[in-house]
Amino acid sequence: MASTDLKSAAIMDQMKAHLATDAGKAITKKIGLVYQINIAPKKLGFNEESYVVDLKKGEVTKGMRICLLFLSV
Repeated sequence: MASTDLKSAAIMDQMKAHLATDAGKAITKKIGLVYQINIAPKKLGFNEESYVVDLKKGEVTKGMRICLLFLSV
């Protein structure tokens, strides 16, 4: 994936590697959903990076999907 200043990008890289394993393929087969995760360094809506975790295909990509889900922690 592209370089970024966000520490969470490393987690997305690990998730991508895990989905390529047998255990990851089992999760993909069991869940079969697609998630978009928007990560912002300080506040949602500003300088966000979006990742798509596709548990149908077993892929993690950087970019947007049409359906959005916003979570505040």
